[in-house]
Amino acid sequence: MDAADDEAARKKREQELQWERWRREEDKRSEAKARTESLQQLSDIMADWTKALSVEMFFVEAEKRMQMVDGERRVHLESRLRLARSMLGDLDPLSFIEQWVSPEERYQRKFMDE
Repeated sequence: MDAADDEAARKKREQELQWERWRREEDKRSEAKARTESLQQLSDIMADWTKALSVEMFFVEAEKRMQMVDGERRVHLESRLRLARSMLGDLDPLSFIEQWVSPEERYQRKFMDE
């Protein structure tokens, strides 16, 4: 009976060690996934910012050219530009980066000894 108890205890320890290894591996996978997702989001934010910068350059140029237009046409164009800008929302790069979620914000490692 002692041998059976010893064998059961050994199997239990072995299973606990196996679960511990699995949890550590899963922890590493989750950390790597968080990093990959964060880098992808950052890349997407930079691409969005590039597009926003192009849009901003368009508006700056349109406003410069509007300085050469007078009268009713100018009033109409100013109204159209305001409307167009309001539809596009915030083009501030700081707003873009505030949306970013860092790897550490996505996942906190549970096992830091590795």
